[in-house]
Amino acid sequence: MNPIAPGHPRRREYVLTGGYITQAYGSSKISESKTMQIEFSDRIRILDKKLRKIVIQTLAEIIVNEYKQIRL
Repeated sequence: MNPIAPGHPRRREYVLTGGYITQAYGSSKISESKTMQIEFSDRIRILDKKLRKIVIQTLAEIIVNEYKQIRL
């Protein structure tokens, strides 16, 4: 796996390789399921509450709309 994120904004080395959560807790553990992992930057998660609210509301709308389409 390729490195995907620095361990700290001021460091140059990368410490995360990606895929752990989806491998450890994802579809391989629950039959008939699929796994998707969404990651957000510090700006969205921590620094900008207004942006975080916009992102979460938008993501929730997308998920609900997709779910409704599946049920039709």
